[in-house]
This record gives sequence, C-alpha cells and structure tokens, in this order.
Amino acid sequence: MSGQKRKHNSKPYGDTSPQEKYMQIINQAKQLVRDLLQEALDEKFEYFMDYPKYSRDDQKDNYKNGSIPKTIKTSMGKMQISTPGGCF
Repeated sequence: MSGQKRKHNSKPYGDTSPQEKYMQIINQAKQLVRDLLQEALDEKFEYFMDYPKYSRDDQKDNYKNGSIPKTIKTSMGKMQISTPGGCF
C-alpha cells in the first residue's frame, strides 16, 4: 500500500446492521441453552441407566433404544432436543 490510504469503514458493525448483529447474538445464546439442556438430559439419563452411553455388557438387560426429537418451549422460544428412546 504505497501511498494509498485505507478507507475507513464508517459502519460500526461492518456490513451487519445492529438488528442483524442482535439476532446473531440471540441465536448463539439459544444454541448455547439448547446444548446445555441436551447435555443435562443426556447426563441425567446416563445416571438413571447406571452405565455410560454406548456401553455393552452381557450382564445388562436394558439398553437405550435411540432417541426421539422433541420441540420444547422456553422463554427464548422453541428449541428442538433429542430425548432418549425406550429401554429394553
């Protein structure tokens, strides 16, 4: 850049409007809450089953049978999580 001046970006958010930036932050927060809820649900189920996820043993007579997607309503809006399937 010999002798050329860089153009100053007069927009404080670049090409993103404040409303778009706000929505990005809200969506990231929703994702964080969804991940936290999913992790808590998975840990609770693992505690209930009394063995780690994907564990196989001839001594056990019950196994997790997949998962079922569920939509829950929160103060941040609707979120989809996976709930444990039946145990057999």
